[in-house]
Amino acid sequence: MVGLDRNNLNNSIIADGNHDEEEIEAKNYRQQRFQEFSTDSAKISVYFRNLQEKLIEKINQYSVIVGCVAWFTNKDVLKALATREKVSIIIQKEDFLRPDTGDWSSKKLKRLYGNLPPGPSKSGEYWGDLLQSLNINSTWDSEPIRWAGNFNTEKLPAFPRMHNKFLVFCEFELVERLIPINDDNDNLYSIKADLEKELKIVPKAVWTGSFNITNNGTMSLENAVYIVDTKISKAYYDEWQYIFALSESIPNKHWKKYWDAPEEFRIGT
Repeated sequence: MVGLDRNNLNNSIIADGNHDEEEIEAKNYRQQRFQEFSTDSAKISVYFRNLQEKLIEKINQYSVIVGCVAWFTNKDVLKALATREKVSIIIQKEDFLRPDTGDWSSKKLKRLYGNLPPGPSKSGEYWGDLLQSLNINSTWDSEPIRWAGNFNTEKLPAFPRMHNKFLVFCEFELVERLIPINDDNDNLYSIKADLEKELKIVPKAVWTGSFNITNNGTMSLENAVYIVDTKISKAYYDEWQYIFALSESIPNKHWKKYWDAPEEFRIGT
Protein backbone atom coordinates (compact mmCIF):
# COMPACT_ATOMS: atom_id res chain seq x y z
CA MET A 1 0.00 0.00 0.00
CA VAL A 2 1.52 3.29 -1.09
CA GLY A 3 1.08 6.95 -0.21
CA LEU A 4 -2.62 7.14 0.76
CA ASP A 5 -3.41 10.82 1.34
CA ARG A 6 -6.68 10.76 3.29
CA ASN A 7 -7.15 14.50 2.77
CA ASN A 8 -6.83 14.40 -1.02
CA LEU A 9 -7.60 11.17 -2.85
CA ASN A 10 -6.74 12.87 -6.15
CA ASN A 11 -3.11 12.86 -5.05
CA SER A 12 -3.03 9.38 -3.54
CA ILE A 13 -2.79 5.86 -4.87
CA ILE A 14 -2.97 2.27 -3.73
CA ALA A 15 -0.76 0.18 -5.96
CA ASP A 16 -1.86 -3.07 -7.51
CA GLY A 17 0.39 -5.75 -8.89
CA ASN A 18 0.87 -3.99 -12.23
CA HIS A 19 2.41 -0.77 -10.93
CA ASP A 20 5.83 -0.48 -9.30
CA GLU A 21 7.13 2.32 -7.07
CA GLU A 22 8.94 4.19 -9.88
CA GLU A 23 5.87 4.21 -12.12
CA ILE A 24 3.69 5.51 -9.31
CA GLU A 25 6.19 8.28 -8.50
CA ALA A 26 6.60 9.20 -12.20
CA LYS A 27 2.85 9.66 -12.57
CA ASN A 28 2.87 11.95 -9.54
CA TYR A 29 0.00 10.00 -7.93
CA ARG A 30 -2.44 11.19 -10.58
CA GLN A 31 -3.57 7.72 -11.61
CA GLN A 32 -5.34 6.05 -8.73
CA ARG A 33 -5.06 2.30 -8.26
CA PHE A 34 -7.12 0.94 -5.41
CA GLN A 35 -6.94 -2.55 -4.02
CA GLU A 36 -9.40 -5.06 -5.47
CA PHE A 37 -11.88 -6.81 -3.17
CA SER A 38 -14.35 -8.05 -5.78
CA THR A 39 -15.48 -11.62 -5.28
CA ASP A 40 -18.29 -14.02 -6.09
CA SER A 41 -20.24 -17.02 -4.84
CA ALA A 42 -22.57 -19.45 -6.58
CA LYS A 43 -25.24 -16.84 -7.39
CA ILE A 44 -23.85 -13.45 -6.32
CA SER A 45 -20.86 -11.39 -7.44
CA VAL A 46 -19.72 -8.11 -5.88
CA TYR A 47 -17.59 -5.56 -7.72
CA PHE A 48 -15.69 -2.49 -6.55
CA ARG A 49 -13.37 -1.70 -9.49
CA ASN A 50 -13.77 -1.45 -13.28
CA LEU A 51 -17.54 -1.34 -12.94
CA GLN A 52 -18.17 -0.01 -16.43
CA GLU A 53 -16.29 -2.91 -18.00
CA LYS A 54 -18.07 -5.45 -15.79
CA LEU A 55 -21.48 -3.99 -16.61
CA ILE A 56 -20.85 -4.00 -20.36
CA GLU A 57 -19.67 -7.60 -20.08
CA LYS A 58 -23.00 -8.56 -18.48
CA ILE A 59 -25.06 -6.54 -20.98
CA ASN A 60 -23.42 -8.40 -23.86
CA GLN A 61 -24.62 -11.72 -22.42
CA TYR A 62 -28.36 -10.99 -22.60
CA SER A 63 -30.92 -10.10 -25.28
CA VAL A 64 -33.22 -7.86 -23.23
CA ILE A 65 -32.32 -5.23 -20.62
CA VAL A 66 -34.84 -3.36 -18.47
CA GLY A 67 -34.43 -1.35 -15.29
CA CYS A 68 -34.63 1.86 -13.31
CA VAL A 69 -31.57 4.11 -13.06
CA ALA A 70 -31.51 7.61 -11.59
CA TRP A 71 -29.04 8.97 -14.18
CA PHE A 72 -27.92 7.34 -17.41
CA THR A 73 -25.31 9.29 -19.38
CA ASN A 74 -22.45 6.81 -19.85
CA LYS A 75 -21.89 6.64 -23.61
CA ASP A 76 -20.02 3.32 -23.59
CA VAL A 77 -22.80 1.55 -21.69
CA LEU A 78 -25.42 3.14 -23.96
CA LYS A 79 -23.50 1.92 -27.02
CA ALA A 80 -23.48 -1.60 -25.57
CA LEU A 81 -27.24 -1.45 -24.99
CA ALA A 82 -27.75 -0.37 -28.61
CA THR A 83 -26.63 -3.86 -29.70
CA ARG A 84 -29.37 -5.64 -27.70
CA GLU A 85 -32.81 -6.65 -28.99
CA LYS A 86 -35.05 -4.87 -26.46
CA VAL A 87 -34.30 -2.08 -23.96
CA SER A 88 -36.52 -0.25 -21.47
CA ILE A 89 -34.88 2.00 -18.86
CA ILE A 90 -36.65 4.48 -16.56
CA ILE A 91 -34.58 7.46 -15.38
CA GLN A 92 -35.15 10.21 -12.82
CA LYS A 93 -37.19 13.11 -14.15
CA GLU A 94 -36.02 15.90 -11.83
CA ASP A 95 -32.53 16.45 -13.22
CA PHE A 96 -31.88 13.82 -15.86
CA LEU A 97 -29.76 16.47 -17.60
CA ARG A 98 -27.27 17.23 -14.87
CA PRO A 99 -26.48 20.95 -14.28
CA ASP A 100 -23.06 20.53 -15.90
CA THR A 101 -24.50 19.04 -19.11
CA GLY A 102 -23.95 21.52 -21.93
CA ASP A 103 -25.93 21.83 -25.16
CA TRP A 104 -23.43 19.72 -27.12
CA SER A 105 -23.54 16.95 -24.53
CA SER A 106 -27.34 17.04 -24.49
CA LYS A 107 -27.48 16.58 -28.26
CA LYS A 108 -25.04 13.68 -28.09
CA LEU A 109 -26.98 12.01 -25.27
CA LYS A 110 -30.25 12.39 -27.17
CA ARG A 111 -28.66 10.72 -30.18
CA LEU A 112 -27.38 7.83 -28.03
CA TYR A 113 -30.85 7.36 -26.54
CA GLY A 114 -32.30 7.37 -30.05
CA ASN A 115 -29.99 4.55 -31.15
CA LEU A 116 -31.43 2.13 -28.59
CA PRO A 117 -33.92 -0.60 -29.56
CA PRO A 118 -37.59 0.05 -28.61
CA GLY A 119 -39.27 -0.77 -25.34
CA PRO A 120 -42.66 -2.45 -24.69
CA SER A 121 -45.79 -1.71 -26.71
CA LYS A 122 -49.52 -2.14 -26.25
CA SER A 123 -49.40 -5.30 -28.34
CA GLY A 124 -47.45 -6.91 -25.50
CA GLU A 125 -45.01 -8.44 -27.95
CA TYR A 126 -42.95 -10.96 -25.94
CA TRP A 127 -43.70 -9.13 -22.68
CA GLY A 128 -46.67 -11.38 -21.96
CA ASP A 129 -48.86 -11.24 -18.89
CA LEU A 130 -46.35 -9.29 -16.80
CA LEU A 131 -47.15 -6.02 -18.55
CA GLN A 132 -50.73 -6.90 -19.41
CA SER A 133 -51.43 -7.33 -15.70
CA LEU A 134 -50.91 -3.58 -15.27
CA ASN A 135 -54.14 -3.01 -17.22
CA ILE A 136 -52.80 0.06 -19.00
CA ASN A 137 -55.90 1.45 -20.65
CA SER A 138 -54.65 3.17 -23.81
CA THR A 139 -52.91 2.50 -27.09
CA TRP A 140 -49.22 3.13 -26.78
CA ASP A 141 -45.67 2.36 -27.77
CA SER A 142 -42.76 3.15 -25.51
CA GLU A 143 -39.31 4.59 -26.00
CA PRO A 144 -36.25 2.75 -24.68
CA ILE A 145 -35.58 5.60 -22.22
CA ARG A 146 -38.46 7.16 -20.26
CA TRP A 147 -38.57 9.18 -17.05
CA ALA A 148 -40.56 9.21 -13.81
CA GLY A 149 -40.81 11.85 -11.10
CA ASN A 150 -42.35 15.08 -9.80
CA PHE A 151 -40.19 17.73 -11.42
CA ASN A 152 -41.35 21.34 -11.03
CA THR A 153 -40.24 24.67 -12.46
CA GLU A 154 -39.29 26.12 -9.07
CA LYS A 155 -36.89 23.20 -8.51
CA LEU A 156 -38.29 22.71 -5.03
CA PRO A 157 -37.82 19.34 -3.32
CA ALA A 158 -40.06 16.84 -5.09
CA PHE A 159 -40.66 13.40 -3.62
CA PRO A 160 -40.73 10.52 -4.13
CA ARG A 161 -37.76 10.62 -6.48
CA MET A 162 -37.00 7.72 -8.80
CA HIS A 163 -33.61 7.00 -7.25
CA ASN A 164 -33.22 3.31 -8.09
CA LYS A 165 -30.06 1.93 -9.65
CA PHE A 166 -30.82 -1.50 -11.05
CA LEU A 167 -30.85 -3.32 -14.37
CA VAL A 168 -32.61 -6.62 -15.03
CA PHE A 169 -31.09 -8.95 -17.61
CA CYS A 170 -33.63 -11.04 -19.50
CA GLU A 171 -33.86 -13.64 -22.24
CA PHE A 172 -36.49 -14.82 -24.71
CA GLU A 173 -37.89 -18.22 -23.74
CA LEU A 174 -40.63 -20.52 -24.94
CA VAL A 175 -43.00 -20.99 -22.01
CA GLU A 176 -46.26 -22.88 -21.68
CA ARG A 177 -49.22 -20.72 -22.55
CA LEU A 178 -51.83 -20.27 -19.82
CA ILE A 179 -55.53 -20.13 -20.65
CA PRO A 180 -57.80 -18.17 -18.26
CA ILE A 181 -61.07 -20.01 -17.51
CA ASN A 182 -63.87 -19.92 -14.96
CA ASP A 183 -64.79 -22.93 -12.83
CA ASP A 184 -68.30 -23.91 -11.72
CA ASN A 185 -68.14 -21.38 -8.88
CA ASP A 186 -67.14 -18.58 -11.27
CA ASN A 187 -63.59 -18.48 -9.89
CA LEU A 188 -61.05 -17.38 -12.45
CA TYR A 189 -57.90 -19.45 -12.73
CA SER A 190 -55.46 -20.58 -15.38
CA ILE A 191 -54.58 -23.93 -16.89
CA LYS A 192 -51.72 -24.87 -19.17
CA ALA A 193 -52.65 -25.11 -22.81
CA ASP A 194 -51.87 -28.55 -24.19
CA LEU A 195 -48.77 -28.54 -26.35
CA GLU A 196 -48.94 -24.77 -26.81
CA LYS A 197 -46.04 -22.49 -26.00
CA GLU A 198 -45.37 -18.82 -26.55
CA LEU A 199 -42.23 -16.72 -26.65
CA LYS A 200 -41.87 -14.48 -23.62
CA ILE A 201 -39.26 -12.32 -21.94
CA VAL A 202 -38.02 -13.97 -18.75
CA PRO A 203 -35.87 -12.16 -16.13
CA LYS A 204 -32.64 -13.99 -15.33
CA ALA A 205 -30.23 -11.73 -13.42
CA VAL A 206 -29.93 -8.33 -11.71
CA TRP A 207 -27.25 -5.64 -11.48
CA THR A 208 -27.62 -3.15 -8.62
CA GLY A 209 -25.55 -1.14 -6.13
CA SER A 210 -24.31 2.43 -5.67
CA PHE A 211 -22.84 2.82 -9.18
CA ASN A 212 -24.37 5.66 -11.20
CA ILE A 213 -24.18 4.81 -14.90
CA THR A 214 -22.48 8.10 -15.72
CA ASN A 215 -18.98 9.21 -16.64
CA ASN A 216 -18.49 10.59 -13.13
CA GLY A 217 -19.55 7.23 -11.72
CA THR A 218 -16.56 5.55 -13.36
CA MET A 219 -14.22 7.90 -11.48
CA SER A 220 -15.80 7.36 -8.07
CA LEU A 221 -15.53 4.75 -5.35
CA GLU A 222 -18.65 2.68 -6.03
CA ASN A 223 -19.94 -0.86 -5.71
CA ALA A 224 -22.14 -3.20 -7.73
CA VAL A 225 -23.87 -6.48 -6.96
CA TYR A 226 -24.71 -8.99 -9.69
CA ILE A 227 -27.29 -11.64 -8.78
CA VAL A 228 -28.16 -14.65 -10.94
CA ASP A 229 -31.43 -15.85 -9.44
CA THR A 230 -34.82 -16.04 -11.17
CA LYS A 231 -36.87 -15.30 -8.04
CA ILE A 232 -34.85 -12.20 -7.15
CA SER A 233 -34.75 -11.11 -10.79
CA LYS A 234 -38.53 -11.43 -11.04
CA ALA A 235 -38.94 -9.15 -7.98
CA TYR A 236 -36.82 -6.45 -9.64
CA TYR A 237 -38.66 -6.99 -12.92
CA ASP A 238 -41.98 -6.43 -11.13
CA GLU A 239 -40.65 -3.19 -9.62
CA TRP A 240 -39.50 -2.04 -13.04
CA GLN A 241 -42.92 -2.72 -14.58
CA TYR A 242 -44.62 -0.82 -11.74
CA ILE A 243 -42.41 2.24 -12.29
CA PHE A 244 -42.77 1.82 -16.05
CA ALA A 245 -46.52 2.32 -15.60
CA LEU A 246 -45.79 5.61 -13.81
CA SER A 247 -43.26 6.78 -16.37
CA GLU A 248 -43.61 9.31 -19.18
CA SER A 249 -42.02 10.08 -22.52
CA ILE A 250 -39.22 12.64 -22.53
CA PRO A 251 -40.57 15.46 -24.76
CA ASN A 252 -38.23 16.66 -27.50
CA LYS A 253 -38.53 20.22 -26.24
CA HIS A 254 -37.31 19.20 -22.80
CA TRP A 255 -33.79 18.71 -24.08
CA LYS A 256 -33.65 22.53 -23.96
CA LYS A 257 -36.40 23.09 -21.40
CA TYR A 258 -36.41 22.10 -17.73
CA TRP A 259 -40.06 21.19 -17.27
CA ASP A 260 -43.02 19.78 -19.16
CA ALA A 261 -46.56 18.82 -18.11
CA PRO A 262 -47.10 15.12 -17.33
CA GLU A 263 -48.63 12.95 -20.01
CA GLU A 264 -51.84 11.00 -19.44
CA PHE A 265 -51.13 7.28 -19.29
CA ARG A 266 -54.52 6.17 -17.85
CA ILE A 267 -53.82 3.11 -15.75
CA GLY A 268 -56.71 0.76 -15.06
CA THR A 269 -60.38 1.17 -15.83
